[in-house]
Amino acid sequence: MKRIVVGMTGATGVIDTIPTLDWRAATDGVPDFLNRQALEYTGLAPGEIELDWRRAFHSDDRKDVSVKWAAIRESGKRGSLEARLLRFDGGYRWFLFEAEPLRDKSGNIVKWSWSATDIEERKLAELSLRETEQRFRDYAETASDWLMGGRIRSGDGAGKMAAASAGA
Repeated sequence: MKRIVVGMTGATGVIDTIPTLDWRAATDGVPDFLNRQALEYTGLAPGEIELDWRRAFHSDDRKDVSVKWAAIRESGKRGSLEARLLRFDGGYRWFLFEAEPLRDKSGNIVKWSWSATDIEERKLAELSLRETEQRFRDYAETASDWLMGGRIRSGDGAGKMAAASAGA
């Protein structure tokens, strides 16, 4: 049986063919490698990401990303977060980011491996559902007000329609 040995060039080649955004970060949380898809998507150059990786996230999400990323690293366990990621053309899309610690033989974390999955359509569907639910609640409340506003109370607690009692 032949033993398969993959050098850094070979491993990078494989990682660059994976149809997802992947990167690796040092134990301090700073990325030190992005696959080709991640570099192309963000438009960042390989050296730029170490200088200011947070700028790849939407300004409204940066603080939350930093807090959650710190909590994931502190836990030493697999974790995930959702945020909007900058696209090379200046647009943003929602992604699910998942981190997995890479450990040495002693169990110490030596790196973090990240993958990012585009969830823009899911987020749009969730927003549409929330808006539909709100319209339904508004409709139900308006209908309830209309029905209850048209009733009068009799001594026995039974309601009679005001229009019907006016003609009687």
